[in-house]
Amino acid sequence: MHFEAKYTSVTVTITPKGKVDHKCKDTYFIGTAMNWNKFFLSKDGHVTKITFKKMSADQMEIIQKFGLKIYRVCDSFKHILTDLLMTVGLYLGGTSKYPWIPLFGSKPAPWQEKLNVEFIKRGSGYEWRKRKDVFVDLDETEVHPGDFLIVTRMDGLDQLIQFGAGSISGHSVTLLELDGQLFAVESQDGWYWPQKHIQRTPWKTWKKWA
Repeated sequence: MHFEAKYTSVTVTITPKGKVDHKCKDTYFIGTAMNWNKFFLSKDGHVTKITFKKMSADQMEIIQKFGLKIYRVCDSFKHILTDLLMTVGLYLGGTSKYPWIPLFGSKPAPWQEKLNVEFIKRGSGYEWRKRKDVFVDLDETEVHPGDFLIVTRMDGLDQLIQFGAGSISGHSVTLLELDGQLFAVESQDGWYWPQKHIQRTPWKTWKKWA
């Protein structure tokens, strides 16, 4: 692939190779969070040019910093049922606010953890690796105002944020001291969380909920 950026336009030149058979055809999306285009590849050696025109300075800066992303869509209609089940599996589970209910309580289900790890690996190249479960109980002497907490929950929604933002974080929490008390400050609207919208929660309470 040859990448060329000039002024307010970007041109991507693609030359496919290694076609398997005469029926072989792939569909792709290419773009950024602000622009996208769709194209097909079906002929060996056939040059395809995709041009993004009249780009703003912000759009050009995003491409220069992060490049363009290429996504391959379903390669065959016969796989659509499998793909659909895998997609549903990213979100199905952890759908209540009661942590003691198996599979459909407030915690992501085992299949969600596996499928979302695979989704991020395929989509971004980042691979989550399972670590030994360790419970960490930080008291107020070990955290401070201004501390930033990066939260990730394998429920599909956080992975969409990671995928779109190029991050490994799905949620952000900042600690703030008010009138001598330490609070966790966040914007939160999860069905599994007792409070909604922009909020502050005493640190001890936030730990229990988390």
